[in-house]
Amino acid sequence: KNVSVRNDGMLTFDVKDTGSVGNTATITVSVSSDNYEAMSIKVQILLTDKKTVAPKAGSEPKISGSNQLTYGQKISELSLDKVAAVFVADSGETVEGTLSFENPDLIPTVGTKTAKWTFVPDSKEYSSCTGTVNIVVNKATPTVSGVTSEKTTYVPNMILSNITLNAGKAMSTVAGVDKQISGTWSWKTPNQSVQAG
Repeated sequence: KNVSVRNDGMLTFDVKDTGSVGNTATITVSVSSDNYEAMSIKVQILLTDKKTVAPKAGSEPKISGSNQLTYGQKISELSLDKVAAVFVADSGETVEGTLSFENPDLIPTVGTKTAKWTFVPDSKEYSSCTGTVNIVVNKATPTVSGVTSEKTTYVPNMILSNITLNAGKAMSTVAGVDKQISGTWSWKTPNQSVQAG
């Protein structure tokens, strides 16, 4: 559709997004000239796959600054180095486009992980490109409150495990929202001796 011929003689046309690789079409172009009889030319069009794109060696996407998160933070709190990353086609030409995290709202679990990025070329002539960068997610430190112990009458050789520990509340921030954490409460050193007082 939208077939036209530019002043320089270049034939231009639009391809529907619903087309598939291997589809063909025929475009009939009418040619006229002051010195020659008018004629028609049929142009056969073959729909091929988009050109592939890949990061240029030595200029692959990477994290700008620290690649570390604390559990509860989103991938979007990291930054991709969009200036240093360069993408090229098979022919070696540089391809402009947009580099971003594929799932910026993901909250990764603790450990050494990977975050997936996507590069979308500005031109529909090229296909998208994906890859990963390494990140580290550290454990979050919850805010603890309301922990108490039962009053107990002292006896000789008493240790902490002889005293009842009353659970408190542990809170942590996940995706910007404070949430209460469920878990088990216990003495850190249950065999520690207890003195009267």
